Amino acid sequence: MRDRKPTAASIAILAVLIPLSGCTGLDGLDGCGEEYAEMHNGDYVEALIDVDAQGVLTVQFQALGSGFGFLEESEEYQTDPDIYVSLSVEHSNGSTTQVGFNTNGWDNYGDAAGGSSWGSLVTFTSPEGFCDDGCERLNFSGSMEYGVIYYDGTCDSSPWLNIPA
Repeated sequence: MRDRKPTAASIAILAVLIPLSGCTGLDGLDGCGEEYAEMHNGDYVEALIDVDAQGVLTVQFQALGSGFGFLEESEEYQTDPDIYVSLSVEHSNGSTTQVGFNTNGWDNYGDAAGGSSWGSLVTFTSPEGFCDDGCERLNFSGSMEYGVIYYDGTCDSSPWLNIPA
């Protein structure tokens, strides 16, 4: 039998595949990879996506399991935000609006600590007329200092969700 030694090509292929194993689900929690296991800080689902007759978009996201924490600075509770949330809304004309927490005229709040904290629900409410020209879909992003909040037990942190007509 002949003694085989690794070639430069086989070493290069291994050098690429080993780091990718965390991304391909070959190794790690729930098949999502090692990075997911390191970054996972909980899960959320949409509880409400609604556009009313005045063109107001209201969106609620529910924490699965325990609540997450403070969304904004609170003098009463002497805390700074430790949860960072944002929303992207795609309009019918293809444009996208980025919404941070309590920016761009939106009324956003959690369901704990007088609205400053996300206990089980966080709500985003647009200004009147926001969806008058059509809102197609949205995605939500939630993160903490050391991790990400994932959608409904999936490996995706911010999928696009359809807005009902």
